[in-house]
Amino acid sequence: MLKRSRVDFDAQCSASTHSRVQCLRAGIARDQPIGLAAYVAAEAVAETSLRVGADVIVDAVNAVEPARRSWINIATRTGSTWRVVEVICPDQREHQRRVTERTADLEDHQLPTWPDVLKRVHEYEMWTRSRLIVDSTVPLEVSLQTILTYLDGAGTETRAGSEKASRRRPLDARNR
Repeated sequence: MLKRSRVDFDAQCSASTHSRVQCLRAGIARDQPIGLAAYVAAEAVAETSLRVGADVIVDAVNAVEPARRSWINIATRTGSTWRVVEVICPDQREHQRRVTERTADLEDHQLPTWPDVLKRVHEYEMWTRSRLIVDSTVPLEVSLQTILTYLDGAGTETRAGSEKASRRRPLDARNR
């Protein structure tokens, strides 16, 4: 089941543009103030892709409302559906273990430390809009099926309600 779900998820994603903010930061010195620039570049990639009819998956924290509003504005300007998947880890010990044990998948990408994560938690603004909340401690195959159903529009019930800005293609901003 895990393999099948992962294959289905990969197939859906392969037809989409994937704009990962961390990829845009990779290779740039950490002392350079590029956080906002990386988001602006990701937004440009997403908007251009949506305008030519591609689906877009955005992988970004979007910790504050102005960052989230940018994605909403892009969806509005392009006549696209905006769906948010927020991935959480409610078990703090497990979250800490994952943060401290993970390795970077991008060259020159410096991962946040556990103290960095704790600091960011205090800077994180709670969502006021509806979204799908996925618990990362749930088996992957269950989460993937839930996400696919939600992105296909069949799953309108989420923990926080449902966002219905439907016209064309999903714009998915995910949180980690």
